[in-house]
Amino acid sequence: MNPSLDPVTVLKGLIQDFRQLWRELLIFDVLFQLVRAWLIVPLIAMALSFLLFKAGRVAVSNQDIFNFLLSPLGAAYAVTLSATTAVLILLEQAGMLVVIGMRHRPQSAPLEGGHDRLTPLMSSFWRISRLGLLKLSVLTLLAAPLLASAYLTYLVLLTQHDIYYYLTVRPAAFWQAAIAGTILLATMTVCGAFLLVEWLLALPIVLFETLPARSALAASRQRVRGARSRIALLLLCWGGMSFGLGAILTAGFQYCAEMLLARLGQDSVPLLASLLIVQSGLIGFASFLSNSAISLLIHRVYHDISGSDHPLREIASSAASRSPDHAVERFTATRVRIAAAVTVTVTILVPVGFWILLAERVATRGTVLVTAHRGSAAHAPENTLAAIQRAIDIGADYTEIDVHQTKDGVVVLLHDRDLRRVAGDSRRLSQITFEEVQKLDVGRWFSEEFAQTRVPTLTEALRLCRDKIRVNIELKVFGPSAELAEAVTRIVREEGFESHCIITSLSDEALNQVRQFHPRIPVGIIVGQSIGDVNRFDVDALSVRADHLTDEMIRSAQQLNRQVMVWGIKGERQINAQLRRGVDNLIASDPELAIRLRDRWRDACDRDRVVMGLQILLGISQETTNSALEND
Repeated sequence: MNPSLDPVTVLKGLIQDFRQLWRELLIFDVLFQLVRAWLIVPLIAMALSFLLFKAGRVAVSNQDIFNFLLSPLGAAYAVTLSATTAVLILLEQAGMLVVIGMRHRPQSAPLEGGHDRLTPLMSSFWRISRLGLLKLSVLTLLAAPLLASAYLTYLVLLTQHDIYYYLTVRPAAFWQAAIAGTILLATMTVCGAFLLVEWLLALPIVLFETLPARSALAASRQRVRGARSRIALLLLCWGGMSFGLGAILTAGFQYCAEMLLARLGQDSVPLLASLLIVQSGLIGFASFLSNSAISLLIHRVYHDISGSDHPLREIASSAASRSPDHAVERFTATRVRIAAAVTVTVTILVPVGFWILLAERVATRGTVLVTAHRGSAAHAPENTLAAIQRAIDIGADYTEIDVHQTKDGVVVLLHDRDLRRVAGDSRRLSQITFEEVQKLDVGRWFSEEFAQTRVPTLTEALRLCRDKIRVNIELKVFGPSAELAEAVTRIVREEGFESHCIITSLSDEALNQVRQFHPRIPVGIIVGQSIGDVNRFDVDALSVRADHLTDEMIRSAQQLNRQVMVWGIKGERQINAQLRRGVDNLIASDPELAIRLRDRWRDACDRDRVVMGLQILLGISQETTNSALEND
C-alpha cells in the first residue's frame, strides 16, 4: 500500500493544500451556493410543484403520503427530488476538485478566467449526473430490504396497541423494536460506509479521465483494493474533525454571546446584529471547511493511488504563461472580497431586514391566541374535565381535545385508539360500550390526586367550557369518518357552540363531511408532514407542526384569510420564534408559558420586537443570558 496514505502525512498535505487554495475554493463555494439557492432550487421547486399539480391532491397523513409515493406521479416526484439532491452534491464536489486540480505549483498556476476553470466541469456534467443516479439506484436497492425489514418489525411489535402507548410507557416490545431498528440502522450505516470507500475515486475518475459512470465505479473499486481500511480511517478522521469543529464553534459562540449579552445588555441592537454576523460567518466557515476538506481528501487519495497527474495539469500550466503571479493574486483577492460582501448581504442583511419589516405586519394581525393542548395536560390527566378546568383557570383562549366514539356511538374524549396507556385496558374504544368505559380510571396513571377520574363525553366538556373558553375539537378517525363527523356536529349544534369552536382533523374526508352536516362550523386541517400545497384544502385554518411550518405556508394562508395554528412547540425559544413569524394560534403543551410570552410580545414596542427577533435568530433567550450572568 502507498505509504503516503498515512493519516499524519495526509493531514499535513491537506493543510498545505488548503493554505494554497482557500481563496479559490471560497469563491467557488460562495458562487455555487448562490446559484443553487437563487436558480437551481427554485427551478427544481417549480418542477416538483408541477408534478404535484398534475397529481391533483395533497397528502398530509402517513398513509396518504405512502399511497401517493406508490403512484406513478408520486414515484416521479420522489425520483426527481432524490436525483437532483444527489447530482447537486456531486456537482459541488466536482467543482472543488477542478479548483484543486489546478493548484498553484511550480509547474502550474491558477487559471486567469472562469471559462477555462468551468470547462472540465461543464463537459462532464452528464457523466456526473449519471454517476449520481447510478449511486442513488444502488443505494435504493440496498436500502429496500432493510426498510422492508424495519416495517415488518413495526407490524409485528408495535401495532397491538396505540403507538403513543409504546412511545410513552416503553414496554418490552418497544425495546425489542428499538434493538431491531438499531441493528438495521447499523447494517445500513456499515454498508453505506463500505460503498463510500469503494466509490471514493469514481467522481475524479469521471471528471479527469472522462470515463463513463459505470466504468468509473468499477475503476474506483479496483484502485482502492488493498487500501480500504486506511481510506476508511481517513474518512472517519474527516467526519470526526468536521463534527468536532462544528460542536466547538457552536458551544464557544453560544457561551461568548450569552456572556456579552448578560454584561453589555441583551437589548442592544448593534451588539445583537454584530453577534448575528459573527454567527453566520462561523456557520458558513464550518460548512466551507468541511466541504473543502472532503474534496481535498478525495483529490489527494486519487492522486496518490493513481500515481500520475491528470489532464488538468496541462491546462493549468498553459494558463500560467498568460498571467503573472502577482496579477492573479490581486484578481483573486478582489473576487474574495466581492464574494464575502455578496454573502453578507444575501445571508444576513436580507433576512434581518425582512424580519424588521415583518414586525409591523405581525402587529396588525391582532393578539395571538393560546390553545391548551389536550386541556392543560402538563398539570392534569389529558382530555379530562380536570385538564379543561385547568386550561380555563390559567386563561387559555382555547382548549384542544381529541374525540372518537365508543362501541355504542357515544362521543368521548380520548387521544389513543385504545385505553392501554391511560387506563391499562388493551381494548380499543370502538370495542367497548360507554357504560364499560365509565368504569375505567383514566387519572391514576397521571397522579394519585386524580384517581377515579373518568372519561368525559363531548357534551360534558362543552358544557364545562361554555362562556369560559373556546374549543378545538380534533376528530380522531380510526375507521369510517361519516358517523363520527355527524355525531360531533350534532352535539356542537345542540350545545350552541358553532361560533365557539373549530373542528380539526388529519382526515380531509372527515372535514368535508363536517362541512356537509353543518357548513357554519369552522374546520382546520392538521398537518404533521405533507406533500403538496396544503392551502389547496377548503378549510378555515391550518394546524401545522412547528418544524414543518414554512413562511410560505403562513403567507399563503393569511392571504386567504385563514388562521395558522402551530403545534409541537416547547420552551421559550420555540414559542418566541412562532410569535415572531406571525402565527395566529399557539397550541402549547405549556400554555402558561405561552400566555406569558404572548403577552410580553403583545405589549412590546417595535424596537423590542426587533430585539426579540434578533435574539431568536441567534438562538439565545432571556433565560439563558440571565443564567449566564448568575453563573459567572
